[in-house]
Amino acid sequence: MVNISLSLDRSDRKYNPGDVINLEARVQVNSEQKYRTIYARVQGYAHVEWTESRQVQRNGKSHTEYTTYSSHETMFQQYQTLAGTRSGPEERLTAGTYVYHARFVLPASLPENHENDYGHIRYEAKVHMDVPWGFDEKERTSFYINPRFDLNEFPHLREPISEAASKTFGCCCWESEPLQILNVLPRRGFVPGDRVPYSIELQNESDVAIDSATVRLVERIVYHAHSPRSKTRESSRTLWSYDFISANNRQLVSALQNKVYSTEIFFDPSWDFQYFTGCGIITVEYHLKSKARTSGCHTNLSNDTSITVGTISSGIYESRLPPLAPIAPMAPLMPFPSAPSAPPGEPISEQPLPSYSDTQSKPMAPGIGWSGTASMETPPPSFTEIEFMKKNGKQEKQ
Repeated sequence: MVNISLSLDRSDRKYNPGDVINLEARVQVNSEQKYRTIYARVQGYAHVEWTESRQVQRNGKSHTEYTTYSSHETMFQQYQTLAGTRSGPEERLTAGTYVYHARFVLPASLPENHENDYGHIRYEAKVHMDVPWGFDEKERTSFYINPRFDLNEFPHLREPISEAASKTFGCCCWESEPLQILNVLPRRGFVPGDRVPYSIELQNESDVAIDSATVRLVERIVYHAHSPRSKTRESSRTLWSYDFISANNRQLVSALQNKVYSTEIFFDPSWDFQYFTGCGIITVEYHLKSKARTSGCHTNLSNDTSITVGTISSGIYESRLPPLAPIAPMAPLMPFPSAPSAPPGEPISEQPLPSYSDTQSKPMAPGIGWSGTASMETPPPSFTEIEFMKKNGKQEKQ
């Protein structure tokens, strides 16, 4: 009878990419036990799988055909032998408790854990005892990865965005001037907690008015299957939306008119942004989708701008600071009076700086602590002279 217990060095079992995992395994043996090797393993893997059905006709009858699409990816896998060897002779453990330790270094880039009906990303640590001619003994536990996505590694994400989409109205024999919608942002990369100004520019050169406009922040997770053939499945959710509506139910933008509307997007940390960097079969995308709703029987115009959400800001911090409190107005400072350097109306000429010889030959201007007759050649009083002047001053006072 063998009982294996496994523990990690962190009680919450949460690690960052690049961290060290220290593992402890306790193997309790009640009676002599044969084994070939005892090893520890840590790994991270992703798996996607779903089933689709379709109706097919065979021999004049309708049948339902099911196809399961799947794919598996191992991000990393590390082993460490604790006792024995895999290809060596049999070993024996007598009754007692044996404690083993292992140390693993996680890769620098890993996606965070994820669970969904279409797929998952998981991490686990495992201790395995290879028992010859018997059932192997094993124990495993899961651990979690804190996401890390540094926007500084992608300098292009700092560049401002002004992406446009346009359309015309009419038929083959007549076509209007274009209607254009632009998404304007100060950059493309953001982190949770950012407050970002957003503007929508509506340039309407057509004769069709715009009743309203909407902008949404959408998260899109895509699951990629490769067996029996390539296919994708996705899930999406709207994190934030804002409606631009004209007052008094008027048109937002009239025909042949251009307007700009602005608002602010707060990337709320409670939205639980996803980070799947390093995984090829489960990916995540963030899109800013705007739409202009046109009047009458015309199709609407949409614009889709892709953005990136990371965990480490790209050196732009002002957008995440709370707004400063307004400063009370202060009375204007009165200027100090000064004598004019030249009579009014006359140009001020440049005056050269005095030379060293001039400063030696001319008396120095009166200064603080010295009489006006002092010159650069007059040496300062010595310590003895100062003491003598102090004593004479006291006698005169008496």
